[in-house]
Amino acid sequence: MATSCIIGKKENNIVRCIKCHYDGYLKHVGWLLNDHYEDPKKIDQLLEVGDLETLGKSNECCRAYSRDKGEDYKNVKAQDVVFDNLPRYAMHTGANYVYLYDNEQWKYAKVEIFDEFDEPEVDLYFNSLSNWCWHDNYQKFYNNNSTVSLYDILTTFAM
Repeated sequence: MATSCIIGKKENNIVRCIKCHYDGYLKHVGWLLNDHYEDPKKIDQLLEVGDLETLGKSNECCRAYSRDKGEDYKNVKAQDVVFDNLPRYAMHTGANYVYLYDNEQWKYAKVEIFDEFDEPEVDLYFNSLSNWCWHDNYQKFYNNNSTVSLYDILTTFAM
């Protein structure tokens, strides 16, 4: 089963976003966005490619549905979503994570779906991606430039 995500850039109250089908978890898409997509122009170029099967370190390394798999671009091009509608959009696309470039930094949210009286509701609580990033082949974890081992993280959270 795929871990899909939405990758978007917020300008004013509009989020221009694409979907990425595979590896949408923090250790892959989160890490790649944080380490390789810091430049707003590079992010715009990524969004212009349209929906992705997988994200790579550069646009050329991504596997895009239109460019690489021959799907009609109009069906996979970036969507403009009003920010307040992003939770419902995430739910309808089946995304597990949402990555949002806003105010010159990446943020992420895990899509949480709640069944409120048989009508699902979605909440997105965004956190700074730079504070939660895996690095060095996922063996070390850094939080605000302080490096700790994976063992330290696991034993801290186990308490």
